[in-house]
This record gives sequence, C-alpha cells and structure tokens, in this order.
Amino acid sequence: MNGLRKVLRVVDVVVFVCATLAIAGVFCEGMAKKWYDFVGVFVFCSDYSFLLATVLHVIADRKEKIAFVHYFSLTILIVGLIMKVAGIPYHPLVLTIWFQYIWFLYGIILARRYLVR
Repeated sequence: MNGLRKVLRVVDVVVFVCATLAIAGVFCEGMAKKWYDFVGVFVFCSDYSFLLATVLHVIADRKEKIAFVHYFSLTILIVGLIMKVAGIPYHPLVLTIWFQYIWFLYGIILARRYLVR
C-alpha cells in the first residue's frame, strides 16, 4: 500500500496540472471564440488522469474520511460514461463545472498533503 501512496502523489499532481491547463485552455478558447487543438489534449489528459486517480484513491483511501469524495467522483464518472455511450450531449456549463470540481478537489488534496502537517 505504501507503493500505491507514492504513485498517488505523482498522479495527484498530474491531475491538478492537467485540470489547470484544461480550464485555462477552455477559457482561452471561449475568449478567442476559436477551437485550439491543444485544448482537446488538455481535456483528454485531465479526464483520463482523473479517472486513474479516482480508481487509485478508491482503493487506497477506502478507510479514510475523504473516501466519500472519491466514491462521489466515481459515481459522476460512471454517469458521464453512460451519457457518452448513450450519445447524450454535455452542456458546456456542465463541462466547466466538471473541470472546476476536479481542480478544486485535487487542489484540496495537494494542499492537505503538502501544507497541513
């Protein structure tokens, strides 16, 4: 389990950085009213690193107080996957809230890990 915690330290930072870049890319795109190829890459990296991190946190943190947040994240991921398979389009506001949720969640995780001890 100690090895998993070391992997989670790296994955959490990657998720936070990818979410930050995705949010910045989406806002940049919105202000310029153009679609940039790099925004899709940031969104892809953010989503899939979040998926990996959520599964790893569910395994590693199942007995901690913060575990309910990861179960909530897993539920949201399953709903998003069902919507994707069913072909239900996402509203742009939902995507913005999604990236903000990822960004704040992993910001709190990192702050808790590195600042509060």
